Amino acid sequence: MAKSKVEYVCTECGDVSPKWAGQCAACKGWN
Repeated sequence: MAKSKVEYVCTECGDVSPKWAGQCAACKGWN
């Protein structure tokens, strides 16, 4: 079975990132 891809969505702007960084790269909001 293939490994499912994990994506993290910013709660402020909805930007999707392949890994959790704590701060959104798009809007600089903290998640």
